[in-house]
Amino acid sequence: VKERGAMAAREVAGAEPNSETRVELLGVRTAPALAGTPPLLARYRLLPRTGRTHQLRAHMNGLGLPLLGDPLYPHVTDPDPTDYRRPL
Repeated sequence: VKERGAMAAREVAGAEPNSETRVELLGVRTAPALAGTPPLLARYRLLPRTGRTHQLRAHMNGLGLPLLGDPLYPHVTDPDPTDYRRPL
């Protein structure tokens, strides 16, 4: 569920699903450890059957597989003030 004014969508326990995504694992590889996480990265094919706001982000986070570098899920993060990869 995505509520007006909220940055992120959330799951509602026991509610009827309002979106559907097929998730296929394409591969797993090792990578340098990132801030206390296991050094594994996986690549998935995401095939949305519906088009809800933040659907892919919410489904992957709900599976315990948040998107690498996503500033909204699992929680909203402020941008790093020393990261100059994005324009001001």
